[in-house]
Amino acid sequence: MGEIIEEKKKVVFNKGRERDVEEAIKRLAQLQENFLQPKFNHLHVPLVHYPNQYTLFKLYFCHILKHPYFSKTMKLDIKDFYVLVPATLDPLTQKYLLPQELPESTLLRSYDDNQFNRQWQENNENNREEKSTKGKAKAVSPNDDFYDSSSRNWGSISRPEETKWSQNAPNTKSMDAFPALSANRRSSNSGRPYPPENQRRPINEGSLIDLDDEPPVIKRAIRQQNPNKNNYSGAENRPTIGKMVRDYNFAKMIDALSERLEYARVCKGEVRFFGSLGKAYFTKVNEVVNGKLWDYTELKDIIVSGHGVNPRFNEIATYDSNLISGFIDVLGSTPINKSKSAYYEIKAKARNAPQGPMSEVFMYVNMGFVSLEKVMLNWEPLVNIDWTILDRKVDFSAVLTSRRAIRHDVKPFSTFIKKISVSPNNRSISFEDVKDFLEVKSINFKQVTKFKLHYPFIAEVSRIERLEITDQPNSIKKIGKSGPKNRVHYTIEVYNDNHREAFKQNMSLGSGEIAKWTVDNILGESPHRNNLVELVKTMLLLVERCHKVAELRSQQIVAETSEM
Repeated sequence: MGEIIEEKKKVVFNKGRERDVEEAIKRLAQLQENFLQPKFNHLHVPLVHYPNQYTLFKLYFCHILKHPYFSKTMKLDIKDFYVLVPATLDPLTQKYLLPQELPESTLLRSYDDNQFNRQWQENNENNREEKSTKGKAKAVSPNDDFYDSSSRNWGSISRPEETKWSQNAPNTKSMDAFPALSANRRSSNSGRPYPPENQRRPINEGSLIDLDDEPPVIKRAIRQQNPNKNNYSGAENRPTIGKMVRDYNFAKMIDALSERLEYARVCKGEVRFFGSLGKAYFTKVNEVVNGKLWDYTELKDIIVSGHGVNPRFNEIATYDSNLISGFIDVLGSTPINKSKSAYYEIKAKARNAPQGPMSEVFMYVNMGFVSLEKVMLNWEPLVNIDWTILDRKVDFSAVLTSRRAIRHDVKPFSTFIKKISVSPNNRSISFEDVKDFLEVKSINFKQVTKFKLHYPFIAEVSRIERLEITDQPNSIKKIGKSGPKNRVHYTIEVYNDNHREAFKQNMSLGSGEIAKWTVDNILGESPHRNNLVELVKTMLLLVERCHKVAELRSQQIVAETSEM
């Protein structure tokens, strides 16, 4: 027992067991720390990955309407919408080449090639100095390779960044839980999203050497070798551009996630950390940024922080039901490896007092046995680490987010659920608003299928249909209807099942309590952070395989269009 003396700003404990007093003091200290800690804004960390670790590349902002693939597949009501495409170094001309599919009107300005060589060397020297100042004695950095480690399950799988289009995915026992595309499918070698580097359009065409008289076969033979081998003469120990990018990405991820995971330990409610397939894009791309080539190290600190470009991520994997079927084949479709659930996600404005403010809430209603499972506030994203996978049709984002739960057994929610009825045959749901207390804004019908990948990763594929809400004649009831004209999209999320078990602690946190899980439990022990490395490796492999499916689907659409 105790009392609060406001004048002296003290809390005095008069009696009680010693351990209870110590626990109370500990919680008060935590509450004070939580109160004084500034609120984290949603952080986007844009990163890039190029599948070939030996190819020097630059980044170019391409408007969505000028992109041959994303202009047809992305559905965003944004005019200012750019995606990143790679400009790769031609070893013969020493000029950077954009994908041939891009129109010539996008090639606005050239880039000083020597500047990149200087920056690359400076970055390499800075990395060496940083390692030496930290006193690391190991010759291999903790993230020396996102894909190689004797302690990891997929040690024998080839690195996604080295995957060649002429090669099939390796057949190893460690991949049994994550099956490849069926063997009867044609290799995606015939349909690359961008042409080989020898067919790409140069940035500075006026300064190129005329190679028209050279046999094309010789050109291709040269490009099948290490395209930048001459850049390493006299510097055999210089790391590849692929390793430099991995080191950079690893450091950025750790910096962003460590701080916000520590903050998430005190968040009461639902906490999630997962990888999401989708598309990374950018808005507010101004004239200073547009039309130029950029280094990968300039993306976050100069382009975003300096020039105000806004990184975004679209978590919708696809709108195409045929394409999602191919993605599911990648994940595996045996009944043993999957489980299904269906429910309604009802977005509403609600309050529990007549004069109180209306808050946005999400109510979750089971389809089978009609019950209100939970009521949640909106998600509060902590960090998105958006990976643009260059030369691929799919990207991914590592997302850390949280939201608070509120009681669902009190009014107006207890009143609302009593008046709900569901028809499983046609997926319709009827309901009534609670006058002055609860008003439904939208209803999503979600069907979720789970797939077991390699331990401990789970993939969730969700079909999300926005139901049409109509008024019922001569009644205050409304009906949410399923139908062929409703908007439907699909999402694919991958998470570590051990993390989900740890995050359950946050649902039952009391005032001043902190979850017992640690940053090391989520990311893995420092400095290697194997849990994080495994998630990235899994997402990159999933991107590679889904990209091949998207390639095949794209070819089918082109063939169907040409026949019309």
